Amino acid sequence: MIQDMKKMYHLLYHLPNRLHACRTRLFMTTAFLLAIAMHANATAQEGNIIIIDGERWTLLNEPIYADTALFHRMKAALPADRSWTTANWDGYTSYWSIRQGSLMLDSICVTFYNEETEQFRQATLDESWMKRLFKGYTRGKGFKAAQFSGKLRVTRGECIHYVHDGYESSFEYETFLTVKEGKVTERKDYHNRLIEGCSFGKSKDLIASLKEKLLLQAEKYPELNEAKRILFNIKNVKLDATGTITDCTVKALKNGSDDIAKEMKRIIMDIHPWETLYLYDEYVFPERGGYTFPIVINK
Repeated sequence: MIQDMKKMYHLLYHLPNRLHACRTRLFMTTAFLLAIAMHANATAQEGNIIIIDGERWTLLNEPIYADTALFHRMKAALPADRSWTTANWDGYTSYWSIRQGSLMLDSICVTFYNEETEQFRQATLDESWMKRLFKGYTRGKGFKAAQFSGKLRVTRGECIHYVHDGYESSFEYETFLTVKEGKVTERKDYHNRLIEGCSFGKSKDLIASLKEKLLLQAEKYPELNEAKRILFNIKNVKLDATGTITDCTVKALKNGSDDIAKEMKRIIMDIHPWETLYLYDEYVFPERGGYTFPIVINK
């Protein structure tokens, strides 16, 4: 649906001038609907590309953003008719490399839509455009990111845990590069993996199992007889290498008491193994921000 709306957006933009008033109304309506659709279907971002020691990695950072003036100058200079998607909100992909210990910007690629063929094509911005835009950053062939100091996150291999937001997904191989004024000063490599087990997001019968075990304690908790629904939240989860929860925080957010929250914590901690991410040399709960789930009490 989104791609069809994008095509309509481009077609409306190029309608004859004599239909200007009609075109404007349709154009604004389509843009509005497209914005809603894009927001509703927001997804993880694709990332940029970086070459390190001859290997192609995905760069989950935007080093150009480190220089606010440069970033705004670049966004203003990019072709206005470039295409964009929910996986690439900026409408461009930057290509980088580490050469002689320096972070270098090699090229910028944008995508265009052809109304006649109804096809998308990619184009690399020419070198003269790059030289004008990045004047002051030129260091021989390429552009040294001398404005950037901070950490870069680069990934390759399989996505072992998908998160439907920005650059939050986890990958099999990840490396963090510490950069100071364009020079790489430190590198840390990680081999991540996913350990299978129970998951709030994937195990279909998990909530039903929690409910059944909780209702077995109905005589101890009056709220189970009075409430139609109790909302629980679990966070601060700590796991070991076997997928066993060693500690967590459970709260009853709605229609529950501290005592029933403690009972739910006991039930959860009795279940194992849980799905576990071995991420950056630590065992972590995939829902790192916590998870909220309801228990519906049938009368």
